[in-house]
Formats: sequence, structure tokens, C-alpha cells
Amino acid sequence: LVLVHGSDVLHEGWVYQRAVRFLFKRADRLTANSLHTRGLLTDIGIDLDRLAIVHPGVETAGYECPPSDLTTHPLMQELSGRRVLLSVGRLIRRKGLLEFVQNVMPDLVIRFPELIFLIVGGDATRSLVHVERMRDKIEAAVAEKGLHNHVRLLGTLPDEDVRRLFYRADLFVLPGLATPGDIEGFGIVFLEAALAGTPALATRVGGIPDAVADGKTGLLVDPGDHAAIKAALVRLLEDGDLRNELAAGAERRAREHFIWPVITDRYIREFEVCVTGI
Repeated sequence: LVLVHGSDVLHEGWVYQRAVRFLFKRADRLTANSLHTRGLLTDIGIDLDRLAIVHPGVETAGYECPPSDLTTHPLMQELSGRRVLLSVGRLIRRKGLLEFVQNVMPDLVIRFPELIFLIVGGDATRSLVHVERMRDKIEAAVAEKGLHNHVRLLGTLPDEDVRRLFYRADLFVLPGLATPGDIEGFGIVFLEAALAGTPALATRVGGIPDAVADGKTGLLVDPGDHAAIKAALVRLLEDGDLRNELAAGAERRAREHFIWPVITDRYIREFEVCVTGI
């Protein structure tokens, strides 16, 4: 049984491609982490009858209830009176954060002067693929657009601080791009935000539509459509009832369908198929 995550299908290199395709074509069974990843496998000739979709699981420890210091912790006190957009993850091009800061935030802060966009994560310095240093570029865009009071790059934070931010944020934002050769295979971070009752605004790219149920746990727009991203965020920030409805749907879906006991049962079933062929 081979687990496939998306970019592992697309990674370039003659030797690499020969090796993974040899493995894929001789595996008894393969699991894809999203519908999009399954499509990548069928595109290279893998039969559907050997493929199953098994989504990633999410760890629920720490998400039993909101932290007791959600208003008193120093990091939270700095956010008093602010509307908070949050993004968490490595700073790589396909996340679309640079373009979001350049093309969306300037108009949003005019309409919502109390808005702040928090970016958690650092450059992918250990990656063999992502060599671009996005932090410097995002910081330059913040300075160019005069957004020092509205965009903060927090770098890498302890897990407990990230959980606090998931609970404190009004919306989780990941405006992913359709970047050739590099995709968002799924997006476990959407599920972590969902466990904290935070709905998402994201784009229909890669496996994100598997992680965010459009209109049920968040809103999806087309990648690179800055006008649509702005319109969706304005709608979500102004409509508290919609935001609460999506928040409840996001948490319910994460806890019913993506907790590890559910996911491990699916993997056990795939192992049984490998062994029995049934």
C-alpha cells in the first residue's frame, strides 16, 4: 500500500520519476489524500480500481475546549479589539500570501480599520524544492503598502500559541495559487482551524476543496481572483450569522470525519483489501 500526497507525483527529475512510477505501477493498492491527487495518479495511468481516497487525520489533543487564557495571554491581549485573519504554514509561493498582502489587504483595511492579518510560519529553509525566501518579499510588500499595523509575520510559534490563535481568529485564510509543479495536496491546517471553530476562506486549487466544504465549512473562490477573495472576505466579516454557521459546520465536520480513529479505520480497510483482494 502506497500513500500519495500530491507533490510527490509532480516532483521533477528523471531518476525520481522513474523510481516513483515503478513503485506506483507495482503497488497492490494506492491511497490518495484528495480527489485532486487521485486525478494526478489516473493521469499517469494508474487504474481507478487500485485507488482509494483516504484523507489525512487531525490530532484533537488541545482542542477539547478554548484555552482558559484566551483573553489574558500576552499574545491575545495584543489583539484586543481587532478583527483577526490568520494563516499558518510554511512561507512558500503556492500559498499566495504575498499576492494577498499586495492585492487584497490594502482595500480590506480601508473598510475594516481594525483588521489584522497574522501569518504564522517561516521560510521553507529545509526544503529541497522551495528555495525562494518569501518572508523578505512579504515584509517588503507590507512596507510598500503601508500595512505595518495590519499585517504581522510571527514566524514559528509553539503549538499552544498556534492553538490560541486558531481559537481567537475570526477567519482562517489560505489564498492558494495554481502553481505549476507544486500543489496544496490537502491542507491539514484547515482541519486544525476547524477544530477551534474557525471557518476558512480559501481557493479551489489542489486538494483544498476536500479540506474545505464550500458553503458549509468555509468559502472557496478561484485562485488568483483577488476581487472574488475580497468580496468573500467582506461578506464573511460583515455577516456574523454566516460566519457562525460555517464555524459550527467546520468543527462538526472535522470531529465527525477527520479524527484519527475514523481515518485509521479507513487505512485498516485498505490493508485488508491488499491482503484479501476484496
